[in-house]
Amino acid sequence: MTSRRIVARLVLQAGVVMALGRGMSEAAEAPPPLQLDASQREHIGLQVVTLQAIQLAPAAHGFGRLLDPTPLAAAVYDREAARAALDAADREYRRVQTLQRGNSNASQRDLETARAAFEREQANARSAADRALSGEDETYGERPATQQVN
Repeated sequence: MTSRRIVARLVLQAGVVMALGRGMSEAAEAPPPLQLDASQREHIGLQVVTLQAIQLAPAAHGFGRLLDPTPLAAAVYDREAARAALDAADREYRRVQTLQRGNSNASQRDLETARAAFEREQANARSAADRALSGEDETYGERPATQQVN
């Protein structure tokens, strides 16, 4: 830092201290103001400019609350995983159902097992959808998370 900047900073700090000192105690005598002529100001690099009025944009003030999005994101990911598991269980149930109707390699027990797996995944998908919808954002409810069993 150059000596001019150091002196300019000290001059400004002295002015701030003097201004604060005046407001602290009315009984205390204020020190005389610091006066610099044009050559002194030029020597230390201090510029005196006239302040210009500016127009500030209007601002709105309010109160907000920041929420952690992690639980909502986890619920959405759980919903997507449950939807994928439901789709897989649905395909398996339909496959076994088709095989059993055609008297091919599917027993009634296989069909019941596939149906139970489908209904379990359907319940999981409903539960995951409810958890996702319990958050603040309503945009997650655009598609149904469950399908009907035939």
